Amino acid sequence: MTCGCGENKTRMMALLSAVAGLPLSILLALAQAPSAVKPAFDVVSIKPNKASDCVQFLCGVTTLPKSGRLIVQYYSLLSLVRTAYGVRVDDIVGGPTWRDDDKFDVEGKAEGAVSDDQTLYLMLQGLLTDRFKLAVHHETKEVPVYALVLGKNGPKLQKAAEIGPPTTGPRGGSGGRGGPGVGSLQLTRTEDTRQITGRATMPEFATFLSRISGRSLIESGRPVLNETDLAGVFDIKLEWIPEPTFPGELDPGLISAIQSKLDLKFEDRKGTGEVLVIDHAEKPSEN
Repeated sequence: MTCGCGENKTRMMALLSAVAGLPLSILLALAQAPSAVKPAFDVVSIKPNKASDCVQFLCGVTTLPKSGRLIVQYYSLLSLVRTAYGVRVDDIVGGPTWRDDDKFDVEGKAEGAVSDDQTLYLMLQGLLTDRFKLAVHHETKEVPVYALVLGKNGPKLQKAAEIGPPTTGPRGGSGGRGGPGVGSLQLTRTEDTRQITGRATMPEFATFLSRISGRSLIESGRPVLNETDLAGVFDIKLEWIPEPTFPGELDPGLISAIQSKLDLKFEDRKGTGEVLVIDHAEKPSEN
């Protein structure tokens, strides 16, 4: 006795083809195609770090995409999740009682080179799922935002020459060690000053400002919304002396520079943002 399973599947696909208006050959190919496989580290090492404090140069994240390596030293579960998902600490809720206090040294090694840092962060998500049994989901909530608006005298912005559209790299652009980039904007840090140079649209400029208000190059800060209604690509050059500020907020020196040199200003508003909820996590076994 035969089940006729293959024949029944083909009949079902024919029915779907008629309903969806897609050729039967395409639907059959989609049904038989393997599901996408997320990139994963080939070798993983996790060790508890019992140090009482972070030792200089022995804590933080090192990404080496050309060798397929990610090295994390003296990081809590909270910091690992923040790094893997690129969110602010303030936007992570839930989790076990040890999420802030227990520290770990984590190293992942891929079989070969990977394309960029973003791939390593995606692989870190898989590592957390596999070894920390991490389960998360996203929720929306009301969050404070900056609205970038026109000043009372109108903008002081120079339209950029037509040399092609700006390009955007991974996580809003790649600024290397100097800083994050969006469009062709770059943040340059010196001992005494900060500079933003390059060209971008106003939405890209707002995204860039969100990046540099974060605690690190991989973690966005307080969102900046473009409310200028200005179209086109602009040359932007700003220099300022950094001032003390709270993590996740824009430097008051930068705010003053934008107001005086570009005649744009910021308004405090409420907007909708996402939080990452930790549903479950376990301490990993050491290896």
